[in-house]
Amino acid sequence: MRLISLGLTAGLLTLAPQAVAQSTGFSDDVAQVSGSQQGATETPSVAQLKGFYFTGALGGNWPQPVNVQGLNSVSPYGFQEYHNSGISIEAGLGYDFGSLRSEITYSYDSSLSSSYSDFTGVTNYSPRAAVVKNNALASLYWDIPLNSRLVPYIGGGIGYTALNASPSGEFNGFSYAPYSGYLANGLGYQAKLGISYLINRRSDIFAEAIYRGMGSYQASDGYTLYKYGNYNSLGFQIGARVRFGK
Repeated sequence: MRLISLGLTAGLLTLAPQAVAQSTGFSDDVAQVSGSQQGATETPSVAQLKGFYFTGALGGNWPQPVNVQGLNSVSPYGFQEYHNSGISIEAGLGYDFGSLRSEITYSYDSSLSSSYSDFTGVTNYSPRAAVVKNNALASLYWDIPLNSRLVPYIGGGIGYTALNASPSGEFNGFSYAPYSGYLANGLGYQAKLGISYLINRRSDIFAEAIYRGMGSYQASDGYTLYKYGNYNSLGFQIGARVRFGK
């Protein structure tokens, strides 16, 4: 009996390490499977989204009143010019550094000059001039990390703006005065506040509020040379970004 007990004890001691090893291996396998499943469902991190991307957006803009001052009039003369809302289009190329992004974009803002206000009151343009701003801007944005697919961002940029105004005129009840169209250019700038939704590591959609403008410039209506103040507009756009590369 004593020999049998000694044999059973030795056998159990021999099998115990093998059982522990098998049990440990099984636990490691479960941990690896669980980790891989968690990684597959993990929300993409803004800091991990790096590389080049295309961006495009469509929306509208609401120009603010523009202060205008006559430069070669006989007596000092100034007025405020008003515009109707119009459409905005933007497209460009960007690079994502992680939480920071840089973009070079072309944007198109259109509107109609509706009227002006001076010491005589408000006068409507007829026809109204089509006013188009073509903007080439370099911008920098900060994507605020929230560990979520929704990512707010803020940023802005500067560059160059070319403005094209078509001919217009006014009818004051007694006579008709035509105005020639003009071209102008100057400093362009913008500021944006928006929010993105990460679809996957390759693409996201966004909605953003925009403050975009042009520095002061000079132009003539065919009779008088005028200095136009900053031409600013508020806007709203929705768009998408598509990343490429690795």
